[in-house]
Amino acid sequence: MKVNTFWKGEVGVKGSCKDQGHTYEVSLYIKGSQLRDYSCSCAEGNSYKGPCSHANALYQAYQAGGSGLNARPVYTDQEVRTMIREYTNGEVARIIREGEASSLRIAPILLIGHRGKDVRLEFKIGRERLYLIKDLDAFTQAMEAGALMSYGKNLSFHHSLEAFTESSRPMAEFVMELVNTYQ
Repeated sequence: MKVNTFWKGEVGVKGSCKDQGHTYEVSLYIKGSQLRDYSCSCAEGNSYKGPCSHANALYQAYQAGGSGLNARPVYTDQEVRTMIREYTNGEVARIIREGEASSLRIAPILLIGHRGKDVRLEFKIGRERLYLIKDLDAFTQAMEAGALMSYGKNLSFHHSLEAFTESSRPMAEFVMELVNTYQ
């Protein structure tokens, strides 16, 4: 029997089981105290009915004292798991940003109401289709943090100046400056 531990207390057990002159290769996947998955080289080794007698025998041998063979449980400190998750999320965001680079544009839209009494300035963002930026403060915060935001069913991106076309970058910077000045 060979025992390997994995992330978060998961255990893999491999062994050989002799039965009536035949040797069968058995693999178990255990998490906590439960048998999660198994395979065996016998005819019933991958049955939907449950583990075969060889898998059960190896599992019982593991529980009877084989659990201490060759391996110690692996546990990772919560701080380390958080650090790994943050690093992974940052790398995924970087890869996505690189794929989105230089494809968005931002456009100011000046709306003049009846007889010029109601004048508003809106900003729209997009690739082919433009979406209204409803919350300029949230846009600015997302730009500063590099966060993912959605503007509609067809537009989500990780905010950064690199996501905009060269000609739209000054406008994105202007919007950020406008919001920061207003605050």
